[in-house]
Amino acid sequence: MILKSRHEHLFNEGLRFQRQGELQRASDYYCQLLSLIPDHFMAINNMALIARDLDKIEIALRMLNEAHEIAPLNIEIIKNIANIQLQLGDPISAELKLRSALSLSPNVVDISLLLAQALYEQEKFTDAKKTLKRLLKRDKSNPDILFKLGMNCAKERNFEKSVYYLSKALDAEPHNTTILNRLAEQYILLNMIKKAESLLSLSIKTNPFNAEALSLQAVLFNLSHDKESLVSLYSYNDL
Repeated sequence: MILKSRHEHLFNEGLRFQRQGELQRASDYYCQLLSLIPDHFMAINNMALIARDLDKIEIALRMLNEAHEIAPLNIEIIKNIANIQLQLGDPISAELKLRSALSLSPNVVDISLLLAQALYEQEKFTDAKKTLKRLLKRDKSNPDILFKLGMNCAKERNFEKSVYYLSKALDAEPHNTTILNRLAEQYILLNMIKKAESLLSLSIKTNPFNAEALSLQAVLFNLSHDKESLVSLYSYNDL
């Protein structure tokens, strides 16, 4: 019982420091735990996430695969492997992992969202949209689902439908600069300049150093032949 308490203490302390961003201290606790229980798969999983956060992506994937061998049915580990595979530009392997996870737990939203991303990155836009629409039936106001649907429609060049979904996502998160920028981009493609200007102004107000919004604003100034504002914008960027 005392030994179990010691194991739990080491894991919980590692987790606490990891959540606080003190990665070295977290690693120290996990290493102590793994010296006692070498097959503690969640400690290995968390060490892999620390490696990922330190940009040691290949090491992270190797550790996650080790954890997966110990606990092949653990959904969290499978999800983390797929995330790393996507980060490494391997959506095909990620899709296979995510489908295996969904066969175990069909109703995990995060897994389905990652699957939609893996399909999107393979340009399987129809399959990605089907996956996202199934999720939307269960949660009609989830901004992540709405945003991904909007981006999927944009790739299909259905800009009106993209605006519809991105607007719904913005209703859920009105100050999300990523959504603001992508929606403004769709309005530019539809030649709805005033709406794009309004969104970009809000995006820049929310984050004045928002390089993407500033770049899109430069596009608008070029389209409207507003040289004075364009020169002012570039001068601002030089500060």
